[in-house]
Amino acid sequence: MSFPVAPTEDLVPLLRRAQAGSEEVAQRVYDRCREPLLAVIRKVITRPMRRLNDSDDFLFATFRVIFTRHFRDEVLRRPETLLPYLKRIAENQVRDAERRRLAADKHRCGPDIPLHFLREDELPVGREASPPDELIFRELVKERLDDLIEQLPILLQNILDLLLEGYNGVEIGMKLGVHPKRVYRAIAWLKRKVQEG
Repeated sequence: MSFPVAPTEDLVPLLRRAQAGSEEVAQRVYDRCREPLLAVIRKVITRPMRRLNDSDDFLFATFRVIFTRHFRDEVLRRPETLLPYLKRIAENQVRDAERRRLAADKHRCGPDIPLHFLREDELPVGREASPPDELIFRELVKERLDDLIEQLPILLQNILDLLLEGYNGVEIGMKLGVHPKRVYRAIAWLKRKVQEG
């Protein structure tokens, strides 16, 4: 589903002003993007999800992300980068809810549950991603990781940050003032969670 071409030229500055807190401009962005984003949501929502959620629920969740999340300058640089990004946010609201539903069903019903959110036509096959697609993908992965990391206790967040910077367990323990054994236990726990994920 494509966004209307004509009125997109001023969407980037409008979105910047809406994210800065202008309710009037936020309403204009909402009015401009509501129908195209609803079309995207209705395209990816599965029948089981339609019974559980209204499309407007996903639309409001999408706009909550759009108005509260900080977008990097590369995303807001031009409409041809911004619009696919907004579309992906809407799709991800539906797919995240679908994953949560399937995970809950998996615990109740067993492991043989079809994964509707991984359609074959969405997987890249034999082609290089365009620079805007790569940018969007990197941003989405970074946002997902940031969301997951924010759910960790602060000590685990600090350990993970230092681990990603290249520090070993002893150095992390010294920097954070905790015993290295505690650091290694935390690292082992994080590894288990990643493997389970």
